[in-house]
Amino acid sequence: MQSAITHRIILVLAIIAVTSCGSVQGAAPEAPGHASSTKLAQWKHLSPLHAPLARDSAGIAFDESSHTIILTGGETGCSPSTTYFSDTWAWNGSDWTELHPKGIGPAQTVIGEQMAYDPLTHTAVAVTPPGGCGQGTFTWTWNGSTWNVYGNCFLSGSSTEIPCPMTSPRLDGLGYDAATRQLVYFDPSGYLDAQGNSISASSTWTWSGTTSGDASHNLGSTAWNRVAHAASPTGNVGPVTIVYDAALQKLLMYASYTGTMYAWSGHAWSTLSSSPSPSPRTGSTVVYDPALGGVVLFGGATTSPSTDSSGETVYTPGSPLNDTWLWSGSSWHRLDITTPPGARFYAQAAYDPGSRALVLFGGARSLTADSNDTWELLPPQ
Repeated sequence: MQSAITHRIILVLAIIAVTSCGSVQGAAPEAPGHASSTKLAQWKHLSPLHAPLARDSAGIAFDESSHTIILTGGETGCSPSTTYFSDTWAWNGSDWTELHPKGIGPAQTVIGEQMAYDPLTHTAVAVTPPGGCGQGTFTWTWNGSTWNVYGNCFLSGSSTEIPCPMTSPRLDGLGYDAATRQLVYFDPSGYLDAQGNSISASSTWTWSGTTSGDASHNLGSTAWNRVAHAASPTGNVGPVTIVYDAALQKLLMYASYTGTMYAWSGHAWSTLSSSPSPSPRTGSTVVYDPALGGVVLFGGATTSPSTDSSGETVYTPGSPLNDTWLWSGSSWHRLDITTPPGARFYAQAAYDPGSRALVLFGGARSLTADSNDTWELLPPQ
């Protein structure tokens, strides 16, 4: 959470500059069947013996190799008193365990890393956005015991195109597309071309998993592949979250400012119309839940556009939310929840196939306070 709360038009381990507190990303395992009920799913508060410190904006993904949810990084507090985390934790369905990997994990002095599991390389992949003092975008991989970091986009060689967000974190998105068997990354702000020039345009990338493995930990020339001429959302769509909808067999991207859902064809994004939809917001948690048969959206913070003194469109986070919505394949339905988690934004969440439940951890309860509680969204019994 940073003191300047504005947005200037911007794993791989759930954009215009966001200076509020928090971000998240969900993973998409398992199988089909869109839910018809909007009444029976319920949140359950858990009481694990151990838990990470309170935080928001951490990277999170289900690790198919270890059958655990991996959480890393994040932040708490507001500038100039922000605390950044680089620890790594695993959720086994009943408790959190701190891991002690070789090599420091993502974050350090950045927040809002995007993270997803790549079943082809058997690693969790994370992309960390630019930090201060010239720190550029890095790609991280987690193999179950070690974090490896590759490539600073500001130090890229002249023959490699790589994603390179031009401004603040939390606006980009990353997810695994089971239909094309590729990790897909979307950044609305910009990238470096093969000549090292900064290109200010939205872009979509696929991850090959090919890294150079040299001592300097550079990315291989084909690690990231930009999808040329891909039709992409433009303008201030806000923070995005990318998830795979196994029922639709499509990779989806949710844009929180506009409430728009997009579908990825393998070469272009197309708009899926829906009415009603969740209100415009920032920092919502979006995860595909196969037990409910659809994409779940929880919470976030209200936001609305205004114009600053320079004429730039800015978005200011407002009140935290705790509503729960389900995307049924063509439309949103608000779930009838009797005991929801407290309102929050930039919480961390992923689906746990072992317990057949979406797991929610922590998040920002206000601009100065985070939580470290753990919840499950249980399907109808």
